[in-house]
Amino acid sequence: MAIDKGLLVGMLDIVLNIEVKTLEFGDSQFRCNSQIWPLVLKKCTGLQRFALVSNMFTPDKISDVQPFLISLASNCPLLTELILKDSVQGPLTLAAIGKSCHLLRTLDVTGSQISCSDLVYLCVQSPPTVVSDKYLDSAYEQEFNPLCQTLEMLLLGNTRVRARGAAFILRVFPNLTSLGNFVFTASALKRLYGPKTRPWPGHKLKHAFYRGPSDVKLKVLANCCPELESLFVGSEVPRRVGFHNFMAFKMLRRLALEQIECEDIMAWLRHTPNLVQLHISSPGVDVGIVGQCCPLLGKLTVTEDPSRTVTIPNSETPIYSKLQELKMVCVISLDCGALFFTSAPKLRSIEIIRIRKLSDAVLSSWLRRNSLQFLEVLMLRHVELTKRSVDMLLERCPNLTRLGEVASWDVRSWECRRLMDWVAQENYVLELVPYPSRTPATIRELLTDKWDYWESDEDTDGQP
Repeated sequence: MAIDKGLLVGMLDIVLNIEVKTLEFGDSQFRCNSQIWPLVLKKCTGLQRFALVSNMFTPDKISDVQPFLISLASNCPLLTELILKDSVQGPLTLAAIGKSCHLLRTLDVTGSQISCSDLVYLCVQSPPTVVSDKYLDSAYEQEFNPLCQTLEMLLLGNTRVRARGAAFILRVFPNLTSLGNFVFTASALKRLYGPKTRPWPGHKLKHAFYRGPSDVKLKVLANCCPELESLFVGSEVPRRVGFHNFMAFKMLRRLALEQIECEDIMAWLRHTPNLVQLHISSPGVDVGIVGQCCPLLGKLTVTEDPSRTVTIPNSETPIYSKLQELKMVCVISLDCGALFFTSAPKLRSIEIIRIRKLSDAVLSSWLRRNSLQFLEVLMLRHVELTKRSVDMLLERCPNLTRLGEVASWDVRSWECRRLMDWVAQENYVLELVPYPSRTPATIRELLTDKWDYWESDEDTDGQP
């Protein structure tokens, strides 16, 4: 309806009211309709969650939306989640949020044009006209806004905030669990506590993001984040990880590794048996060893070609028995494919670019060993499977609702069309996908909770 501005405004005028708790704008076409924002301010005073998507406004229009965001903060005191992405510019909007949103738990300003000094206006009730670096380092005795006690997630990725500003934030918000995909988290912790000392009581960070060459920063994260549950460690170029105290991350549940040497990944995983989600963007990983090291793994994503050989445990101990979601944005060997198709009975989603030498006979043998009765999504590309495999999958996998990409299989075009016609005529609960529908996933996609990963910036000392 965004195309018809009059119809859209009319519909919103009917459905919006004080009872609306969540309002999300997911289409940039809304930015063209200036009648929407006054309507939101008038009708939606009971909002608890308000969300905008990235790139909602063009750079030259971001300043025009600041008055709306300021009024939104004032009119909606019950807000607990404010997802603004790159729509915030300067300190005034942050000041309005800090003054009025006393119940706020999540504030996402990822990509916004804000700096270290702007954060003072979010926190301090009577900030100075000019915020100096000295003030950032010594402002801990000021009177702070109530949201400093309620805020748990302040997502600062891809902003102008650096280590000094983040250190200020970590001091001021005692209940903070995440700064999002913010590359200066470790630098801020080091600035506060040094490389060896442990944090002051009450520190609750559960998510950390680090891309860079420093093992000292990893040590800082290990020392300062005892409750860390989610961690991204990456590099712009392949690197070794000389940090050996992997046991420090005892509560780690989600891990993403980018451009880390294979030997160090294997060493790390041996000390993280409680992982439920793993994302690897490094070549040569032995997925057999991964399965043995991570028995609780529920989601696995690999974006670089793994080792063609697979190490199988000598005992009868099952591996990948908890795995439900598998995404291999790469080419894998037949041995790798066999491991997943025959060892993971709870798989619900499988997406693989290509399995070398996969045939109808091989797939049939796999399904005889593991029927994949819970499988809902199967996306395979560039495999030598025929219509026989399609029929077999429909017969063996009763919960299958999405199958593709059959146009890249050894399925003739007329067979593909006939299959799609049959699905439509029979009202079969199946989406038959002939061609790729989207760009393959990358390491920048969600590790958890819809986080976006950004390119690293340089630290104040020249290191990320």
